[in-house]
Amino acid sequence: PSSTAAYIFHYAQDKVFLNLSWSQRSLDRGKFIKFVTNNIIDLKTSNVQTLPPVDVSSELLTAVSQSTNYRAVIREIVSEKNAGKKLQHLEIWKKSNLVSTMDLTALDMHGDVYCDSEFGTLEWSPCEQKLLYIAEKKVPKSEPFYKVTVQDSNISNENDVKKTSKGGEYIYRQDWGEALVGKHHPVIVVCNVITEKLQVLEGIPDDLSPGQVAWAPKGGVIGVGWYHSPRRIGLIYCTNRPSCIFHLDSCGIFRILSSRNKDVAVRSPRVSLEGDYVMWLERPANGPHHSCHYLVKHDWSTSTVVIDIVLECAKTLNGKDFYGIYCQSLPQRCFINSKELIFSSPQKFAIKSYIVNTETKNINELSFEKEEGGSSVVLDVLSEDLIVCSYSSLKLPAQIKLIKYSSGEVQNNVIVKSTSLNSYMEKMTIDYLSLQSQENDDCTDYGALFLGPSDEEQSKSIPLLLCPHGGPHSGFVDSYSSYWAFFAAMGFGVLLVNYRGSTGQGKNNVYYLPGRVGNTDVKDCHNAVSIVCQKYPYIDTDKIVLYGGSHGGFLVTHLSGQYPTTYKAVVTINPVIDIASMFFETDIPDWAVVEGGYSYGITSEADLTAEQLLKMREISPLHYSHQVKSPTLLLLGKKDLRVPMSQGLLYYHTLKALNVKTKILSYEDNHPLSQVPVEVDALINSALWFLEHIDHNV
Repeated sequence: PSSTAAYIFHYAQDKVFLNLSWSQRSLDRGKFIKFVTNNIIDLKTSNVQTLPPVDVSSELLTAVSQSTNYRAVIREIVSEKNAGKKLQHLEIWKKSNLVSTMDLTALDMHGDVYCDSEFGTLEWSPCEQKLLYIAEKKVPKSEPFYKVTVQDSNISNENDVKKTSKGGEYIYRQDWGEALVGKHHPVIVVCNVITEKLQVLEGIPDDLSPGQVAWAPKGGVIGVGWYHSPRRIGLIYCTNRPSCIFHLDSCGIFRILSSRNKDVAVRSPRVSLEGDYVMWLERPANGPHHSCHYLVKHDWSTSTVVIDIVLECAKTLNGKDFYGIYCQSLPQRCFINSKELIFSSPQKFAIKSYIVNTETKNINELSFEKEEGGSSVVLDVLSEDLIVCSYSSLKLPAQIKLIKYSSGEVQNNVIVKSTSLNSYMEKMTIDYLSLQSQENDDCTDYGALFLGPSDEEQSKSIPLLLCPHGGPHSGFVDSYSSYWAFFAAMGFGVLLVNYRGSTGQGKNNVYYLPGRVGNTDVKDCHNAVSIVCQKYPYIDTDKIVLYGGSHGGFLVTHLSGQYPTTYKAVVTINPVIDIASMFFETDIPDWAVVEGGYSYGITSEADLTAEQLLKMREISPLHYSHQVKSPTLLLLGKKDLRVPMSQGLLYYHTLKALNVKTKILSYEDNHPLSQVPVEVDALINSALWFLEHIDHNV
């Protein structure tokens, strides 16, 4: 199982009551199941008592009130009366009793509640009488111009007739793209749990889509507003969308707290413990889809930068290297006290955690582990001295640790939950490779992670699996992945490359890649292979295979075209094959323009020149397809809006015409191919494809 959340319910006399949320694949049910475990921890003895898990798969959102007396749940219900239609209920629990249930679908005040990571919110008010959430705006019902109407006046409803729009059922409504299909126009909803009345808040400008809302002092609301005019561009995985932090007071008066220009992208607002200021993450809008962020403090009158964007590398107060903030959100409860907050962020090879003083702007790296390497992610904080974090590495599944922290030092460290280690994985080698380009460039540094066999196994030759990440502005870290554990258990060495343009290495590194994709990133990956093969002579250079999705798919198809004799087999998941044609099909047309080396504007669709389109074609894998020799398996999602299936089909037909062995597996899934049956089928077929084309015994 993977940890998804933690909540410290109670802490007194060295006894802690900790609620942990988990997600786990169920192969029999063909989906992820969600469950919670409640744990009682004695900090003096480090004794942990874990109660039996409870399945909460039907819970879409949940929130605990400040006193912990109340719990709210948005639950998905399958209607037995209405042909299996999915309904949404809001439940209010007081301690161990259900006190009320509201059928939100039947009330028809709004559309579906948003439960995604971009917009979704469920939060109790400080008075514990109201709930705040985001839902789809209600639209008038539509019907054809010609429709047989009910004649009985007792049956027809005059109000319904007035609310119905004739001929409007085919009007196109933009949504927010990949993984946010059907989410057009969110609204803020307040539920009074005493009166059981719903109120859709007014005052948000029509050109904003609100989300990530939270209660502000005196009954107000703060949140993120994404500008959606003149069009909505895919939002998920993209921190660069023009947006603002807004405040809506209890009288409905709206004001913007961040920049009023559409030149910034903001997210994750958090109100301080005493309500005297708010923090958020901010970066310049547009440009690469993900990059380094500012940490901004606003005291309800002025904004100040607490942590600046790091161009290359800075130092923390305790002398550690710091490459900037790359997390996409702050912990829900991130404040340690009135002055300090805690966050976790990717840093080159791993995820590190930090405490920052919002007044002095001093930042310190936290050290939770005695082990070398691995990643620690803060899940929850209570008062000044209790922190819950998840720790894992490429060879160690997640451990949940409860940490008593005081005066800048760890006082106690209790493992609440750990997964038994596979003896083979436990002995494996993890190597952090700091690499440099040999070209005379402004930016030369990049890195890679290598997961290889134990010392006693290094006498045997092994195949190598090279995987570049997608994005391209993301990165690999030393944390557990069932994918890499699977291939390592099959006897592959696994090389994960953070080429130039990856996050966690300074802003300059991120911004170096646009305009150089298909060249710099490809060379970095190939150079990493050469270096790891020299360093580890047990790698069989005749058994190197490629595995990558999205921009990683762009790179593995590039590598097989540019270095056709090096790589013996390719598996690519929803790959970018031709940037020029993808521009007109994807939910993120700005990606094609920016990575091509140009600036994206709202009229770019009409302004692209033939020269620009030609460059996009020339930097794409399709340009090298005539050189490809490696057997290529394409795993494609029919519902992918990010890199549409047509990209993979284009490559498939091209390779078939060139007599290169190729095969497509197509799934009723979207970009990440993350549905459980799809994920299992794709992974096993990938392994079989590699084994078919290299001589390797598992």
